[in-house]
Amino acid sequence: AGTTHLPEDGALAARIVQPVGDPDLAFVTKIESELTADGQHQGVLIEQDAAEWLRFEVYSGGGGVNAFLGSTSGGVTTPVFDAPIAATAPYFLRTIRTGDDFVFGWSDDGVVWNELPVQTQALAVAQVGLYAGNSGAAPAHTASFDWVEDLAEPLVTEDGPFSGSGPFTLTTVVSPLAAE
Repeated sequence: AGTTHLPEDGALAARIVQPVGDPDLAFVTKIESELTADGQHQGVLIEQDAAEWLRFEVYSGGGGVNAFLGSTSGGVTTPVFDAPIAATAPYFLRTIRTGDDFVFGWSDDGVVWNELPVQTQALAVAQVGLYAGNSGAAPAHTASFDWVEDLAEPLVTEDGPFSGSGPFTLTTVVSPLAAE
């Protein structure tokens, strides 16, 4: 087994984040990578700081795909939702925040959404982003995020002819030197 790379393990998870000014927000990301082995994770982070944040993801576990929502407070992550889902790549993850209320949903077509119950958590959101990780036997995993869409400013052309239009790839690898 290798080293686990998840957000609650400090800086070990591969991630891309963008600073935000504590706004209400609504965004969707399209994840193109299939989950092929137990312990592969890919999703979104909503962070106040290193000790207070929310994580919403799809991951492989128990031979299938699962949706997970974790709430981290005081540096301790508590599962809010963790269940098998009927979904295949591409995966669409949606996040909507109004005040302290967050609604997370997943879809396999970007049209019909499966929503979790409202999660209320007081966060002074400082950044949002994407991450890829691994756990358990720690299989190497490459997550491919095609796009992130701000629902207040929808994409006109999905893969438009502009610089930096993606897809973006995050990779975790198992290091043979890691003996943690």
